[in-house]
Amino acid sequence: MVDVLCSREAVEDLIERQWVPFDVKDKGKAKPEEYVNTFSQDLISIFANGPEVHGIQGHLASYRQLYENLCYVRRDVNSYDVIGDKIYMEFTTLLILSSDPDQQLIAIRGCNVIQVATSGRDKNLIVRVHGYYDVGPAFDRLFQLGEAASEEPFY
Repeated sequence: MVDVLCSREAVEDLIERQWVPFDVKDKGKAKPEEYVNTFSQDLISIFANGPEVHGIQGHLASYRQLYENLCYVRRDVNSYDVIGDKIYMEFTTLLILSSDPDQQLIAIRGCNVIQVATSGRDKNLIVRVHGYYDVGPAFDRLFQLGEAASEEPFY
């Protein structure tokens, strides 16, 4: 097995399996359960300013909460770099809020810091991911729709 962080192809494969562009409008396509095999059972994940979440099931619950109010999501990786045991990945997420009658496309920029285990039972698995997002454009749209005051935090 090639060490994930030592091969450009292996890094790109990991990124593709995790963050390939997807469309959640067709609920059959966005199935996070299909790519949890890239995570450690002891995964720590953080979405923006949200709480630290432990384990795969916690990550999946956060994922579902994050995306439940969206009718469309597409994530495109713009660039990435590997430094030590971390992958720093810039991306653009295009989304549409389910409550938006005009179905306006919103672009959000983000960066994920993905830590991959380099040894032990979790070797080549993601042990930590922290996603940083500029959610300003989503809040702007919520304010336009008059929903921002009643919304749960949009991490």
